[in-house]
Formats: sequence, structure tokens, C-alpha cells
Amino acid sequence: MIMVPGDLEAYKEATECWICKKPFIKPSQEVLQKFEEAKQKLLEANEWEASMEEDHPEKKKIQKEYKEALSALNRKVKDHDHINGNYRGSAHDSCNKKLRIGSFETKVPLICHNFWGYDSHPLMKVVSKFTADKLNCIPENIGKYKAMDVGQLRFLDSFQHMAMGLDKLVACLGENPEKFPLTVKHFTEKGYSMDKIKLLFRKGVFPYDWTNAWEKFDRTSLPPRKDFYSLLSQQNISKEDYEHAQKVWQTFEMKSFGEYHDLYLETDVLLLADVFMNYTIMCLQDDGLDPSHYVSAPGMFNDSLYKSSGAELKLMTDMDEYLMVEKGIRGGMTMASHRYAKANNLKCPDYDSSKPTTWILYEDMNALYSGAMTQYMPTEIIGKVGPEEVPDIQTIAPDAEIGYMPEVDLEVPAHLHNFFADYPLAPEKQIVPENWLSPYNERLVHDKAVGVENIQQLYMKFGVKVTKIHGALKIQQSPWMKEYIEENIRKRKIAKANGDEFGVMYYKLKNNAVFGKQMENVRKHMRVELLRTEEDKKIRRLASSPLFVGFKAFEGGITAVHMLKGTVTLNKPIYVGQAILDISKAMMYNFWYETEDIYKDRAERPDIFDLNYSGDLFLMKDETKGNPIGESVCLKPKMYSVLPAGHDPKTPETDADFEKELEEEEFRKSQGVKYWEKKHGIQKAKGVKKCVVKKELRHDKFLECLRTKKLTRHDMYGLRSYDHQIYLERVNKIGLNPYDNKRWILLDGIRTLPYGHWRIGLYKRLVASEIAPEEAEERAMKVRLRVKE
Repeated sequence: MIMVPGDLEAYKEATECWICKKPFIKPSQEVLQKFEEAKQKLLEANEWEASMEEDHPEKKKIQKEYKEALSALNRKVKDHDHINGNYRGSAHDSCNKKLRIGSFETKVPLICHNFWGYDSHPLMKVVSKFTADKLNCIPENIGKYKAMDVGQLRFLDSFQHMAMGLDKLVACLGENPEKFPLTVKHFTEKGYSMDKIKLLFRKGVFPYDWTNAWEKFDRTSLPPRKDFYSLLSQQNISKEDYEHAQKVWQTFEMKSFGEYHDLYLETDVLLLADVFMNYTIMCLQDDGLDPSHYVSAPGMFNDSLYKSSGAELKLMTDMDEYLMVEKGIRGGMTMASHRYAKANNLKCPDYDSSKPTTWILYEDMNALYSGAMTQYMPTEIIGKVGPEEVPDIQTIAPDAEIGYMPEVDLEVPAHLHNFFADYPLAPEKQIVPENWLSPYNERLVHDKAVGVENIQQLYMKFGVKVTKIHGALKIQQSPWMKEYIEENIRKRKIAKANGDEFGVMYYKLKNNAVFGKQMENVRKHMRVELLRTEEDKKIRRLASSPLFVGFKAFEGGITAVHMLKGTVTLNKPIYVGQAILDISKAMMYNFWYETEDIYKDRAERPDIFDLNYSGDLFLMKDETKGNPIGESVCLKPKMYSVLPAGHDPKTPETDADFEKELEEEEFRKSQGVKYWEKKHGIQKAKGVKKCVVKKELRHDKFLECLRTKKLTRHDMYGLRSYDHQIYLERVNKIGLNPYDNKRWILLDGIRTLPYGHWRIGLYKRLVASEIAPEEAEERAMKVRLRVKE
């Protein structure tokens, strides 16, 4: 128990229990006598056991009488917090016992950043050596856990709440000492001044790869900058970072690298504690919710949404209705409809006045899903209705209290195929069969619709025909999420205006996190039992169950048994998730098809253009902020390069060239140059580490891949765990790949058509009649369709 000066005096002078607020009453003589008798019996029983070296035959009865007599005294005792050990006040003995934390009932949270990906693995190797407590986990797979209970301890992953590196989270807090109370308290108690402590208000710098032998901890000076090179990031630290490390070494008078290592770990723990404390304070102030009671941000902010909105969503109880909604969950369109584009305008260095003037825009809608969530959302599935009960689809108001989610067959008239070719309506979730592939993709390989928010109205507006209505789900709806979303956006703007980067991150997270919870697929939840190897009877019993999937025995005496769930409770309002996805698609379709000429619209309607690049909902923002784009290459969805006019397309040839470029970039960053002003443009490649893209995949490599039709391979380094053993692993992975099966790619590798386009059918018929593919494609693309009146 921890008592500060004054606590003992307060305890002695206390006249009432701080828990029940009732006075301490002196026990009667009879109660005191019974206690003394019970106490004497217990002492005699203990003495008898010591002399006879065996248990007293009436020990349990004597102990029970003693506890009853002690409880009757209701004496004054010192109550303390069982988590931090601090003295809380004087209390009745009985009140103190009632307030005591029950084993396994109240969990003590232990916060780790990236527990799922890293910290859980060394813990699993030793946990059985230190405790016999039961282990429980929330698994991602048989070897990775989002959270884990070890008896009364609950290990939580702060990365599941704030999915950013600790360095970025700490940077969001700024340099205000009030944001770092634990770090300040710890180092102030060690006698350091605030000027010195402020050096620790950022994540430390450490030579991970260099630290590979115990004797290096005896080194009496900081390793040179070259030894801070990281294989994980495939680059060295910046000069600024190294200067910071030198300053920390000198300021804190490090005598050995071992001391520097200890300080690094010390600050890492304290900084994470400060970050999570700031996060907790904001959660409590905003919603009265404590993140240490939640495994992840989506779960907590979903409760925040329901708490603030007061909405009561009715869960579905009809399996057919659930399957109908499940079938209708489809994400947005993701494709590369035109794989190469080159602008020709006065802003381009190679402008050709003899050719038509062309521009390239890189647009994105502000908070697309957040905007969708401000619209009318379902709160209940009233029931399924037949086709004869479905109103005329074009008359259903999107903001009516009663709405419909129709199940329909659609037909796109052939004369509209060209109109919809770049951005097709009514996408389907489907695996592309091999016989759909174009000759372009074939060569590379060998070397029903449900909707809400009247998305059918939008399809029909643009000419799509509804050929059959199978029925609909009748729904109750209201804009129940709107206030929550708009309030977070308002607070985010205030935080941004005040320079509060942590607040900006927090309020963005609040909106983004709730979307996924509205369409959570509980079928994917796993069941993993963590058992000690000596529990072989239980392991054998589980292995003989029809629900048994497999097991893994880990070093350290723990066996993980993967089991199927006996029952799955479909208790998520997935109809809300479907509505959000369909509304977001409708918003994008409206922008695309109702904006014929963005420059003409800008001239005729200046009121709809916000040149301040506001973050308001429903606005499109220019990702390059006015910097004209010279060229773009899009190999496939999420694998593209955008090169602003005048930027350098070349990939650095040597490490020295890359190092020099990094120094220049560091200088530009210090001058306030932003992300979109990087001199080599913007490159994205899903599945490829960012450091590899930055170093080895510039615009010229994308262009080369498109032209040569050859994929690239790259060495990538990552931390991998096998049976809870962590390795730094080098993997040679595919980088750029020209293969894209989401569209029919023409033989030039640039133009594409959506599957189902009538020109594809014509091409196949021409090839079947033994016309060469090149000629067949040329004919098919030249044919004009005659529309019957």
C-alpha cells in the first residue's frame, strides 16, 4: 500500500467509512469477547498443526468462526486501490471486502502498441512459465491475437485504436508539456530540468540492425550515422534525426550505449502511456467511454454513435432477409479505365500547340463514407414485400420514413454501353472467369442487384432498364447518424484551426471507425483455445470434436487449438452498411455523369467551386492542389503514378543518388513543402512496401511496365512471426504488374472496355470467323451501333 504524508493521520482521525458514509461504531463487549475466543481457537489450531505436522481436523470450522467474528467487529481498516496500490481512505472491514476487485471479474488493462503484430509473440513464449492462470484471446488467426487475457490481466493493442506509428502519434501531441504528464513526472522526479525533458517529446532514434551483440552495449559513444541504416525501411535516418540522437546522448550524459538503450525503452513506454492517456481523456470528455474497456476503436465509437444518436436499430430475425441484404453488400468501383494519359497544355514543358489542349485532373471526394452516413439510414427491416407491393421505383423519396430495398434485374441498352464504358453502373461482386479475359490479359497470364437510397432511380435516370422486380425489403429510415457525423466534422475543424493535430486525427477516426461496424461479417470471427501443453486431456477432447480445425504447439508450453464456432449469432445491422455503400456509389455516379465539362461548370457556376480546398462534405478536392499533371500511368486499381508537369520521372540509379534526394527532400520539408509538391510525383502500389516504392518505383518504371508488359520483382524486408518466433525476413515479391482482369484491355494496353460491352461480343464473333485478333479489334472499335427508334 502506498501512503503519502498525511494519509496515516487522516486514517487515525477518520470517524466514518469513506465507502458507505456511515460512522465507525465501537463493537459491544459481547462481540469483542466472541472475537477473542475465535482468535484463540485459531491460534491453538495453528500450534497443534505445527507440533503434529498435519492438518487440524476442525481447521475449516475454526477458520469460518474466526472470519464471522472478525466481520462482526466491522473494524476500521485502510482501503487501497488494488491496481495502483494507492491508499484511498478509512473503511469498514465489511465495506472494504465488498469493494475488493474480484479475480477474473475486473480486468487490469496492459497497453501495447502493435500487440497483434509484435508484442504478443515474445509474451506467448514465456507466459506459461510465470502463471497458471487461464488464457483467453480474440484471434485474428491461430497465431495472432487482437487482445489476450492472462488471468486478471488483459493485454490490449493501442494500434487497434490508433492505427499509426508511435512516432506519428507523439508528433500529433506537439511539444506542450501538459500533453506529456507521465513523461514529465517521471523525469522531473529523476532531477532533470524541463529544457532537457522536452528533448524526449518525440520518439527516440535507435540503430536496430546494428544492435546485434551484447558487447555493443558497452560502447562508450554513439554509433556513427551509417550504423543507423534500417533494412526494414531500406534507408538511413536523416541528419536531423542523428543530430537529435547526439543531443540526447550529450544532454542526458550517457556513459554507454546500454544506458542510451535503456533511455530509449523508458521513453517509448512513457510516450505510449501519454498518447493513450490523451486519447482516453478525449474519449471520456466526448462520450464518457473508456478505451481500455474496448478491444478496438470501431467497437468503442460504434457505442459512441448509438449513445449520442439514441437510435435503436432492430436486428433481423428472418434468414432470407439477412441473406438478401448480405448479397447486396458491394463496395465501390475500382478499376483503371484508361491506363495511360499525357496532358498537352501551356503548363507542360513539352507542349505542342499543333495538338488539342488536354488536361489531367486527380480528384477525390471529401469523406465519401461520412457524407453517405449523413443521409437517411435504415433503422429497421419491417419485412419482405412481393413485387406487386413495391411502389414505382422512380416515385420513392430518399428522405421518406418508409423506404424500400428492391431486388431487381437490370438491363443496360446496347446504345448506352459507350456512354457507361468508363464508369459502369450497377457493379457486381464476381470472380472473373478466364474465358472473359481479353487477348492482352491472356498473353500475360500464360507468359442480381440490391440497393437503397434509390440507387435504382439513379440507374434509371441514366437509361438503365429495370426488367423485373423480384420483391423488396420494406424499411424504416431516418438520418440518425447525421448529427454524430457532422458534430465530429465540426470539432475536427476547430482542432485544425487551433493547431491540435491529435484532435484532428481523433475526430477523423471517430467517423471512419463506425463505418466498418455497420457491416461487420460475424461469420469470419474465429475461435482459438489457448491451452497449456500439460492440459493434454482437454486438447484431445477438442481434437475429437467435429468442430476441430487444427492446432499448433508453440515453444513455451502453449498449444493453440483452432475450432469452428458451434453457433454464429448474426447480430449486426448489416443493412446499414449496405445503405452506406450504395449511397456512396450514387454520390460518385452523380458527380461523374452530371459533370460534362468541369471547366465550363466552373466558369458558369463559380459559387459551387471552393478554391480554399475546404474539407466540407460532398465537395470534390483537387489532390494536386492546382499543380497541373503532365502524365499518368494506371496499371490497375491502386497501382498508379501521377507525374505533375515538370517533375522528374526517373528512379534513382544508385543508393548514393537516393541518399542525396532524401537530403534534398528533408530540406524542402523544413521549408514547408507539402506531399503533393514532391519533385517525382505520386506513386502508389498496393502490396509493395512504401519504402520500396519510394526508392525503386518512380514514374519511369510504371511507364516501362506498361510498355514492355513485364512485371517487376523487388526484395522487401519485414518482421514475420512463425509459431510466435519473430524473424526479420527478406522476401522477393512482385512489384509492378501489367495484368488487370477487372476490365477487357485492348491490344494497345491502354484503352479498356467493361465486361459485357457489345463490342467485346462482336470482337469474339469476328475472331471465331477466323479474322486476325488485330483486325477484329480494329473493326469492332470502328463499328457504330444503329439505335432503333
